[in-house]
Amino acid sequence: MSVFSDFWGDDRIEREFEESGLKCCTRTNDMGHRCGYVAVGEGHPLYGMDYDKLYDEHPEIEVDGGVTFANGCNGTWLFGWDAAHAWHMRDWSIASDDMRERRDKHPELYADFGWPGVSYMVDANRAECETRYLAKQIAEIGMDR
Repeated sequence: MSVFSDFWGDDRIEREFEESGLKCCTRTNDMGHRCGYVAVGEGHPLYGMDYDKLYDEHPEIEVDGGVTFANGCNGTWLFGWDAAHAWHMRDWSIASDDMRERRDKHPELYADFGWPGVSYMVDANRAECETRYLAKQIAEIGMDR
């Protein structure tokens, strides 16, 4: 098992890869959005840091929607971002059956109205690209010490 499957213990991991020496994954959620995570070990200067503190010390970090997750498991600390913001449209093909059933019963509540020229859906390739971009930035911070 990987650090990511150990952390969540489910089957929502879509892709696992390495970028700039860091382990990464993309994951789907029940609501039809993708997320990306980058793992650092105990020796990394960001290990154990909350994502709010991360931006206090490194406001230059950029990723779609910002870093919205930080937590640890078995000597690894994960930083994550998600594509579940107002400008992100759902990918109904990865949503849970329960979520699709809710949409079918109440389409007015789950319509992706979108913002013309702004809204988009994050597909598997874009999620991987964003996660790789985050990993590169985190790896650079590790090299600064």
